Amino acid sequence: MGLLFLLFIIAARILGDTQFGVFSFALAYVSIFGIISDCGLRYLYITMVSRDPSLKSKYFENILSLQIFLSLICFAFIYISINLFEKTDEAKTVVYFLAGAEVIRSLKFFFRFVFRTSERFKLESLTVSLERLALLIVGATLLSLGFGVVSLAATFLFVRIVDFFITLLFVKTILPLRLGFDLSFWPTLLKQGMPFALTGLVMLILLRIDTVMISLIKNDTEVGWYNAGYKLIEAAAFFPAILVNSLLPSISSLHGKTAEISMLYQRAMRYILLIAIPLSIIAFILAEPIIIFVFGSEYHQTVIVFKILLLSLSFTFIYHVGSTVLSGIGQQKMALYIACAVLLLNIILNAALIPNKGYVGAAIATMVSEFVFCLLYGGFLFSLGYKISWFKLALKPLIATSTISFLILLFPAHLGVTIFFAILGYFGMMTLLSYWDEEEILFIKKISSSLKEYF
Repeated sequence: MGLLFLLFIIAARILGDTQFGVFSFALAYVSIFGIISDCGLRYLYITMVSRDPSLKSKYFENILSLQIFLSLICFAFIYISINLFEKTDEAKTVVYFLAGAEVIRSLKFFFRFVFRTSERFKLESLTVSLERLALLIVGATLLSLGFGVVSLAATFLFVRIVDFFITLLFVKTILPLRLGFDLSFWPTLLKQGMPFALTGLVMLILLRIDTVMISLIKNDTEVGWYNAGYKLIEAAAFFPAILVNSLLPSISSLHGKTAEISMLYQRAMRYILLIAIPLSIIAFILAEPIIIFVFGSEYHQTVIVFKILLLSLSFTFIYHVGSTVLSGIGQQKMALYIACAVLLLNIILNAALIPNKGYVGAAIATMVSEFVFCLLYGGFLFSLGYKISWFKLALKPLIATSTISFLILLFPAHLGVTIFFAILGYFGMMTLLSYWDEEEILFIKKISSSLKEYF
C-alpha cells in the first residue's frame, strides 16, 4: 500500500492537478466496472474450497476460464461506455490502458486467493510486493523523464502483464494450470458468487462514484484536487483494514455468543477511537502544511477537501468495524441493504452538490454518507444487543488529543517535528491517564522483551 501511495504522490506532483485528475478519473472509472470480471468468484473459491478441499481443482479450472471470459466482456463494456462521454482522446487512451490493467489485476487477485486457501501467504506477499515495487520504479522513472499520464497508465498494463505470468509460475507449484469448460457448472458459479459480487459492486461504486461524477459534471482539475486529499484518507484506512481482517475470523468463531462478541466489538472500537480521534483532529489542524508538503503548493485547493474528509475519518473507521461485525454474525444481507441505502444517498447528494460546489460538494456528500453509514451500522447492532460505551471509550482520547492540539497551536514548529512530538505526547498523555488495561500492558511488555532479544 505504501509503495502504491508513494507512486500516486509522485504522479500528483509531476503531472500536475489536471493530468493527475485525468489519471484519477480513469482509475476510478475502470475499477467500478472491474467487478464484472470477478463477479465474486474469488470469494466463492476461498469459501467453498476451505469447506471441501477436494473441490479445489474443479473450482480453480472453471473459475479461471469463466474469469477470462468475463474479463473480455468487462474490457468491451469499458471501451464502449467511455466513448459515450465527451472525454478527450488522451483521457480515453488512459482508460483503455487501465482497463487492460484492471482485468489482469482481477485475475491476479483470484490467484492471491488461491495462495491464501493453500496457506502460501509468503507467495502472495512476494508477488504483490514485486508488482508494487515495479510500478513505483518504472512509473516514477518515466514521470521524471518527462513522460505523461498515458505512459503512466501504460506502465500499469505492462507491469501487470509481466507480474501475471510470474504469478502463474508460482500458482503452477500449487495446482495444474488447466482451464475448465464445464458450461453446466458456470451458472452455478455465477449464482453462488452473486452475493459477494453485489456487495463488492456497491462498495466500489460508493468509493469511486464521486470521482467519476466530478469529472463528468465539472472537470479533471477538480478531480485532481479532490483525489489528492482522498488518497491521504485512503492511506490512513490501513489501520481499520488490518484490524477488521483479524477481527472477522474471531467473530465468526464466536457465532451465537452475544456476550463474547460484544466484548470483542467493544475492544475493536476502543482501538479504532484510540487512533481515529487524534489522527482526525491533529491532521485537521495541520491540514495545510501536510498538503503542501506531500503534494506541493499547486494543490492548495485540496486543503478544504482534506479538512472535510478528516471530519468523517472517525465515522469511516467505525463503520469498517460495524460492517465486519455484521458479516461475522451472519448479517451479510443487512450489511448489503445498508450499503445500498447509503450509496443511493451518496449519489443523490453528489448530484445535488457537485454542480454548484464542485469537488467541495463531493467531499460534503462523502462526509454525510460516512456519518449515515456509521449511524445505521451502529444502530442495527445496538438493536441486536451489541452495545458500545461510546462516551467511556472516547473520553480519554479526546482529553489527550485536546491537550496536544492546544500545544501545537501554542508552539508552532516544523511539520516533521510537530508530528513526532504530537505522537510522543499523545501516547504519553494516554499513559498518564491510565488508559492501558492489564492485558495491553502485558502485551507491550512481551513486545518490548521480544525486541530486546531480537536486537
